[in-house]
Amino acid sequence: VMYYLRCVHPPGGATALAAVIGGPAVHDLGYAYVIAPVALNVVTILLVAVVFNYPFSWRRYPAALLRRQNGNQ
Repeated sequence: VMYYLRCVHPPGGATALAAVIGGPAVHDLGYAYVIAPVALNVVTILLVAVVFNYPFSWRRYPAALLRRQNGNQ
């Protein structure tokens, strides 16, 4: 999805590393680790990016979606 939206990659390596070396607390979360910190952080970062870039017409985020809506590729 990030490739098609031409988004900058977040620190995904750090997320995977934290899951591996996070110790028993992270391991006990299991798949809840994806929901709890990761999903919450993704939503937060996306909202901040949209709100921060919205006032500037030359910096709309995500730009790839706006180009597709306007018919420009």
